[in-house]
Amino acid sequence: MGFSSSFSATVLPALNVGSVFGRCLPGYFADTYGRYNIAILTIFITVLAVMDIWLPFGDTALGLIVFALVFDLASGSNISLTPVCIGQLCSVELYGRYYSTCFSIVSFGCLAGVPLAGMILDADGGRYRGLVLFCLLGLAMLGDLSRF
Repeated sequence: MGFSSSFSATVLPALNVGSVFGRCLPGYFADTYGRYNIAILTIFITVLAVMDIWLPFGDTALGLIVFALVFDLASGSNISLTPVCIGQLCSVELYGRYYSTCFSIVSFGCLAGVPLAGMILDADGGRYRGLVLFCLLGLAMLGDLSRF
């Protein structure tokens, strides 16, 4: 790979720019097209960003910057649309219980994901291909769980 540390200082603002628009735009479109419809669309865009940008072009500087913009544009909607989608599932009195249960479950993935990602990077010699494939495996497992 061989990217400099100053390059990482370039990718971080790209992530933040994508996230700003990713938190605002889906909410605007969710009012028109439906909250769950837009959430599903942004999940597909996130998957496409991983498969079609990060996997083939993740070893280039331009590929990483484009991936950062597209991925955070799509994944930023998780922060803004999840509370609204949860609110459609329950009454106002039960909202806190549903919201906390949802993010309690999510917290286990966040807690385990970072150390696992580090171990995969070490095992793959610092290349991100194994990490990308791990992300795709997680999506396949999620698809299997959705049948139940």
